[in-house]
Order: sequence, then structure tokens, then C-alpha cells
Amino acid sequence: MKLTAHHIGRLQNIAHPEQRAAYIKQHVNPEAVNLSTAENVLLLNFYQQNVFDNLGPVTLETIKYPMQYIYGIDPYRESIQDFLNHQWNVSVNYENIYGSSGVVAALEVLALALFKPGDVLLAPAPLWYGFPWSFSQTAGMKFVTFQIADGVNLTVADLEKALQQNPTAKLLVLTNPNNPLGVNYTKELQEELYSVFLADPSRQIISDEIYAGSQVKSKNEFVSALTLDAYKKNPDRIHVTWGLSKDFGLAGFRLGFMISQSPAVQTALQGTDCLASLAWFSPFVTPNIYMTKKLFLNKEGNPDPALANQTMKVYKGLLDDQYQASAKHLKKGNIPYFEGNDGAIFFWIDLSAYLDRVPKSVSDQPRLCPSLYTYDDPREARLLNYIAEAADVLLVRGQECFNEKPGYFRLCYTAEEKDRVTMGIDKMAAELNALPPA
Repeated sequence: MKLTAHHIGRLQNIAHPEQRAAYIKQHVNPEAVNLSTAENVLLLNFYQQNVFDNLGPVTLETIKYPMQYIYGIDPYRESIQDFLNHQWNVSVNYENIYGSSGVVAALEVLALALFKPGDVLLAPAPLWYGFPWSFSQTAGMKFVTFQIADGVNLTVADLEKALQQNPTAKLLVLTNPNNPLGVNYTKELQEELYSVFLADPSRQIISDEIYAGSQVKSKNEFVSALTLDAYKKNPDRIHVTWGLSKDFGLAGFRLGFMISQSPAVQTALQGTDCLASLAWFSPFVTPNIYMTKKLFLNKEGNPDPALANQTMKVYKGLLDDQYQASAKHLKKGNIPYFEGNDGAIFFWIDLSAYLDRVPKSVSDQPRLCPSLYTYDDPREARLLNYIAEAADVLLVRGQECFNEKPGYFRLCYTAEEKDRVTMGIDKMAAELNALPPA
């Protein structure tokens, strides 16, 4: 695969790295192994056999506007309540659960409901590159990242340093499990972080728990913010987002949820005599409920997450197998990775040893957006393009995940079928080893 000047020009106008990967797959190299996109393809066969077949007739209610239930019908929300209470060992009420068209929409709703343009948001890096758009593009928040001292293990000292530098911060955003690291934050760490940040009563925390069910180890088990003592003390200042994109592998369906007891959030979602619900702009649409009803509703349309719970058991086995196979091939190829990835669907691989070995004839375009990033090492950009061109493997740059130190990359091991993932890892290892010495 070779990126032409035409392709590079088009890619320079696509901000989202996963959309750039989709462009490459469609227009440049259909055979590329896409390990950049945070998708989960493991459950399709299970769904074809147990969910999507024999759904029954489409009714008028399915094709109408979701006027009365813009954020989800009550039986569906009640089933989500029962599912989360069982899976996460929490106690939430469906009246505090609101559906949206994906977790991105849920994050934007929270930003619009709770904050003003210019309010400062803190987030530890490395992190998901979509957060700036979610909180700043429409809501106008000031997005500020802070680096984790050792690169992988967030500490209270990291947060305290960030607060010293940004004392007016109004929001802390955490992803648990972390994207891209795969770290599950312990209860002890979360309690400390929440205590420090929420000491100021004007502050809020959002815990994005979209990878909660994607667990491959048991060293540090997932602990939801909803179980914390801090949540009991501050239930209206801690907000959780989750959806079906990752754990259920239904990214294209755009099914997200926010859990919030905040009066401001609930008013914004329920609407007023003069203002429409914010969910109106990103509704929890009825066709998606129809397509996934077997997961969360019984034949009578009542709450019943039995099949959803079964899905998680099936997924656990598939995910373990995919993880072990991917780890085996990474080790065989001498590709180091952060081994604290207990959750999520990523390997955080360290290719810094190859930064100075890629020929400068390889393009370093497209570059990172200068208004978002204060660092952009051309060697990392060339290494990304070398792997794409020589090995036909697509990854996400670490610096695009706001990791200042160059040479790290995010690899999503559920984005393609197992044989293609392991083939891609093997090809990448071979092409890296073929590089000339620095």
C-alpha cells in the first residue's frame, strides 16, 4: 500500500483517526488489517443465531418518531437497570438512566447541561482522542490534559499537580477501564481521586465506563464509580456513561446511556415548557430498540436482560481467546506492550525503538491538529505510515491519544477476526525487523 499525494491531501482533512482508517480501507487498500478502530466484531455469529433472526414484524410504533420516549421506553431502561445492577454489582434506578444515540452524544449532553463555554475540563493522558470534540466542539469547554507521571499508572499526585496548574477546573473526566491503556482503576485510587477533586462543591466528575464488560484478567477487577463511597456522598455530581458499542459489539447501532441524578441533567433531558429535551438532538431511536429487543425484553415487551447476561458470558470466552492469541503473537514478534491491560480491548504497544529507523522518504503526513496538540513528532507519523504501507496494518498513534512521549501506538485486538489480527501482528513484526539499524 502506498499513500499518494492525493490520498494524503484527503486524509489531512479528516480529524478522526478511525475515519482516516476507514478511508484507507475503502479507497487505498481494502486488504489492510484495521487495528485502529475501537470496534468489537466477536459477537456477530452469536447475534445472527440468537438476536437478529425472527425478530417479528415491524410495527407502526417502530417507524414513528420516538416522541414520548425520546431517551428510551421505560421497559428497556428498566432492563438496562437490571442488567447493570447484576453485572456491575451496583444499585441504580432506571429513572436516572437516559438513552442517547451513542456515548459520544451522552457526553455532549452532560457538557451542555452542566457547564458553560470556557469552563475547564481535566483529563489524564493518554486518553481517547474523541473527548475534545465531545466537550468542546459544541459545548465550548476548555479541554486540558495532564500527563501521568510514569505514563501508565494514574496517581493522586498527578491530579493534584494538574489542579495546582488549573485551579478553576470544573470537570474531571476518567475512562474506566482506560482507553488506550486498558487499566481498571482500583476502588482505593478512585476514592482518593474523587475526594480530592470533589472537595470543591462546584466540581463534577464523569466516569466513562463504556468498556466495563470487556475484562480479560482478574488482577484489578472493574469497579464502577456507582459503587464508591464518594458516589454515596455526591450522587448529583458524579455521572456515568456506558453503551452497547464496545461490550456488546454494536457500534453501528449508536446505543448509549448516561446515569445521572443531577437535577440539571434530568431537566435538560426531560425538557421544559420552552425547551426541548437535549435528547431530541440525539434520540434513542425505536428501530434500535426493535433490533436489540431480544437482549433486553421478553416476548411480552417487559424488562428481561436474560439474553444480555448470557451474551456477556459468551463474550468473556471469545475475548479471552482473542486476547491470548494477540498477546502470543506480539511476544513472538518481540513487540513490547503494557501488561496492565486488565480491561478494554487494546494493547498499548511500545515501538519507540524503531522511531529512528524509518527512512525519511516515508511520508510524515498527515500531521496532528496544531490547535489540539502541542507536540507532534514526525518520526512517530513516519512509523505509523511505514507500518501501514509495508505491513498493511493500521494503528493509532500514541501522540494522537495525547501521550507526549513518542513511539507508542494503540492496537485494537477485537477490530477484526482473530486470524486477521494475528496475521497483521506477524506482518508488522516482520516489517519492523526489516528496518535498517538507526
